[in-house]
Amino acid sequence: MSCLTVTMERYRPNELAQWMQKTRPTASSQASPSLFALVDGVHLASVEKVHQLTEAMRPWGHGVNLYADLSGTDLVESGPRLYEISDEAIPAWADAACETMGISFLCASAPLPDIAQHLQSIREVMLPDGSLALFRFQDTHVTTHLWPLLRTGQANQILGPAHWWAVPDVCGSWYALTATAGYPRSGTLRFDLKVYEQLNEQLLVYTVAEQVRDVDASLLEPLTSCQCRTLLSARLQAARDLGLQLQSDRALYVVLSLQLPTGFEREAPFAEALDRCRRGFQTFGDALDHVSSEQWRVWDEKLDPV
Repeated sequence: MSCLTVTMERYRPNELAQWMQKTRPTASSQASPSLFALVDGVHLASVEKVHQLTEAMRPWGHGVNLYADLSGTDLVESGPRLYEISDEAIPAWADAACETMGISFLCASAPLPDIAQHLQSIREVMLPDGSLALFRFQDTHVTTHLWPLLRTGQANQILGPAHWWAVPDVCGSWYALTATAGYPRSGTLRFDLKVYEQLNEQLLVYTVAEQVRDVDASLLEPLTSCQCRTLLSARLQAARDLGLQLQSDRALYVVLSLQLPTGFEREAPFAEALDRCRRGFQTFGDALDHVSSEQWRVWDEKLDPV
């Protein structure tokens, strides 16, 4: 197993800083191990604290944009940035990481350009059908779920010259991918069908969260990110227990479960729609599309009897 779960309180950055210092390998004949921060430009472009951090670090050099060579695409502006962290900057970066979900940390006995080159070499992953897809390793939602799924050889390929790679989870833990001796550190990164399907399933909760917010942002207020994931994961499982297999059907069920009273699925027209879906006649969404205006009027009166 190449993934270590480090449980700590999210808002205790001093604990994170101490852990990073403690787990840094002892310097040998090689270069002294350094710490690096990987910043997800998509999530943190507008976070003032991170901007202040990166501005403060400019005397030591700009961060490396790992998408800088993808000119002519929309990816460049939001590309992940890699920074080397000085010892005195560790507490500030730990503080920023504990308040956001867009920073992960790597430890390596290699210079910044080598780490950047390696990360650029794993930007694409081969999927089970042989096609290539962008590997968003800077997205901590992806990596917190992926790290525990990886085989040792895959973990080493992702780490390359790094000793470990730690990513935050919305519920307070940190997942640290660690290197194992005797396995290659390079090669084409491939996700087999099992890993791909498990990862896709686990990431569904974040897609559903965005769909819910698009419908009505107040449905998830005032929940924390951790509470939100816990709630939506439970609702997705309830949808599966009802026989809904398609992700789109389960997502629709979750939205309805947040809008309608408990037990709505046992009443018309939802019970009938679920039955048609389970019997393979229609998707849950298609079945509800054929509900009459009169049936919807009945539900409108239930929800707003005045």
